[in-house]
Amino acid sequence: MFVEALRDRGVLVHSLDELLSATMALPEARRWLLDRRVNASAAGQDMVDELRSWLGEISPDQLATYLVSGILASELPFEPRSLKGQTLEPENFVLPPLPNQVFTRDSSCWIYGGVSVNAMYWPARQPEAANVEVVYRFHPRFLEASFTYLVPDGTDPASSIEGGDVMPIGGGVVLIGMGERTTPQAVEALARHLFTTKDVTRVIAALMPRIAGLCISTQSSPSATATS
Repeated sequence: MFVEALRDRGVLVHSLDELLSATMALPEARRWLLDRRVNASAAGQDMVDELRSWLGEISPDQLATYLVSGILASELPFEPRSLKGQTLEPENFVLPPLPNQVFTRDSSCWIYGGVSVNAMYWPARQPEAANVEVVYRFHPRFLEASFTYLVPDGTDPASSIEGGDVMPIGGGVVLIGMGERTTPQAVEALARHLFTTKDVTRVIAALMPRIAGLCISTQSSPSATATS
């Protein structure tokens, strides 16, 4: 209903499942994403090669579905030989699902003429960004477009940012709320990228109220401004 309401008002709506499926038809894109999604931490070192080999051959539509809905042990077409595989029950996930992928505003955000693919706060949500990034990197609609790609810095584990906290408010100004899931380190890194473009002149970083138990402070939250 939300999509139809937007389209009724002339908005061009891109469906992530359709974009991801089309992107998975490209061999280079498929390899890029499987390298990031199917790894030892997710599947166990001894199952990685088997899992990648299978996923490298299935249809783009089915692969796109698995990359969002996850893969149950009962869905594997092979008998896993790894130690992790032997401990799995049929109802266990080999590749965990991403139920929050629906909140596409968090995993990436468009800021004037550029897009930021974000380092997510919760580990369970971090794979969402890879699903979005592969579309921006390889899908023809974006590959042939002209926009600034704001590369995230994933080297700092304390650096996380989510697009729901980012608001371009016009006139070259970007407002970013800092709270549990968006850290000052990440805001500084994004601001440095933004100031290299001609679109952004000021980034206002607003510190959100802290909540401790049931006590909520009524004092105004301090704010900081990062300038070029």
